[in-house]
Amino acid sequence: MKSFSNGGFAAVWASSRAWGGEAAAVGSGSCLLMAQALAGGKKSLRPEDVYAAWSSAGKQVPGHFEGIHMAAIFDGKRVRVGADPLGRFPVYYSCLNGGVVVASSPELFRSHPCWSGRLDTQALAGLLLLNYFQNGECLWDTVRRLGAGNMLIWSSTEALEVPQYRMTFSDENFGLSQDKQAEMVDARLREVIDDYLKIGSRCEMFMSGGLDSRMLAGYVEGNPALVRAITWGNPGDFELRCAKKAVNRIGLAHEIWPLNAAEYPLFAQRAIQWQGLSIGMNGLQFWQDRRTPVAPGGCLSGQALDAAVGGAMVLGIRENAGFRDIFLRDNSWAIPETVLRKLLRKEVFGGAIDTALDRMRREYEYLAEREFQRINAYGLMHRHRFHTSAVLGLHGLWGWPLLPGTDTRVLQVLRGLPQDSFIERKLQKHIVCTRFPELAKLPLDRNANHPRPLLPARRTWHAKLVESIARRMDCLSGRRDRERRFYYRVMDFNGPGWQKVRELAEPGRKRLEPLFNMDVFDKIVPPPGVPLLKEHIEIEPDLPHPDGVKIASGARLLTGLMLWARDRL
Repeated sequence: MKSFSNGGFAAVWASSRAWGGEAAAVGSGSCLLMAQALAGGKKSLRPEDVYAAWSSAGKQVPGHFEGIHMAAIFDGKRVRVGADPLGRFPVYYSCLNGGVVVASSPELFRSHPCWSGRLDTQALAGLLLLNYFQNGECLWDTVRRLGAGNMLIWSSTEALEVPQYRMTFSDENFGLSQDKQAEMVDARLREVIDDYLKIGSRCEMFMSGGLDSRMLAGYVEGNPALVRAITWGNPGDFELRCAKKAVNRIGLAHEIWPLNAAEYPLFAQRAIQWQGLSIGMNGLQFWQDRRTPVAPGGCLSGQALDAAVGGAMVLGIRENAGFRDIFLRDNSWAIPETVLRKLLRKEVFGGAIDTALDRMRREYEYLAEREFQRINAYGLMHRHRFHTSAVLGLHGLWGWPLLPGTDTRVLQVLRGLPQDSFIERKLQKHIVCTRFPELAKLPLDRNANHPRPLLPARRTWHAKLVESIARRMDCLSGRRDRERRFYYRVMDFNGPGWQKVRELAEPGRKRLEPLFNMDVFDKIVPPPGVPLLKEHIEIEPDLPHPDGVKIASGARLLTGLMLWARDRL
């Protein structure tokens, strides 16, 4: 743990891995910088650089930096706090005792001597509806999360959030051919990835079996800064098999991180302690400690590439989709609206569900003019800011993430492309198939039982023989009787890991009785030892094909709420 104080500014921080934090006094002012801020995508900044850039802006709002980070400066009159443009780094704040307190977790405010927070029922209703918080809320009514692309400015009289970065759209490249569009996106991705890998020596990358990391694999092949690829999973997982083929193809060392179901209670407690349900409860497996030293240059990740390059329309959304489709997509990961209206006690929550829906619609419509642009922007600013961010390791247990998919230089190019390029990830698949055809011929994990490549590969008799032997070995070893789809296995609500979490959280059920109609609650989350059966789960009628990973997401979310409430209500 480290600390710093200078005049009216004080900071305490700790990080167990690369790129922790650094503070500095600059004249009579102060600056704290956590993780990595990049100027123009190339220069890694020091606290003195951030202070100089922000303090010289006067009353104007200074420009943003790239990289996943947060920074705070105090010039004797006001505090300025900012983060990466899409708000991946969690920054929470509360005005306490005549000052402003900033933290990376809502839980930390409970240690302040002036703490007086209470449960925010409006925030809770929004969380249960969407599986993420709206409008900067969290479960405590006196704490707010800094909005994506916003800067917090505090003086002795008030705290304001002001826009620092906003995603913009255009139609300037609508008339270009697919090949020309691919050239533009390819050139920008190469520029950004090369910049990231030059910043620090010895980088690593997360390598799943899916399309996003397959695309990254093509761009990093032969780069001397990359020393290893990392894949979560156990032998026999489809995802691990697909990832291993791609890693072998680009010639990297491959580090496998198996999951230990016995540690799920520890993972759940970490998630509650440091995230307070802000990203739901679907990524517990990513709270596992790594067993090897981090690469000091950071960890390249394809998180959000499917939304940025592939487009949010990949997520089961029709070509003529609109707000209702986006709502159903996000609600399918939470408590179905019709069920939630029966679950919440009217005397406690009032019209909170309708308020949450109105907020969501207003924000969605504000983001862009065209419907497909709204869909893409909303996916990046919400679903991928919260729900999928568990894979990033922002808790500091792994190396610090490098995210080409959220770099604003990449987004600038992508936000000028037409709708057709994003449907079914058309442009992203085109880039992989034309730039990296050998990788496109390898099996690709699609969270299904039958991985298949983007491009058909001519298989030799030797390859067919090996595949036949592998199938036979699977039968003899019993692998075919086990769940081999990674996410289905690790998020199995009836599996051994989640069963232990359910037992840990069970005492919190009693604490939630004043908030919910418990006859409905108990159907969604049966007691430990009682399996949750698919046929007993009520879904929205507009969702004819519920995904097996999603269908128990509401039960996982309410179990997390039980664990949170156990020691806090």
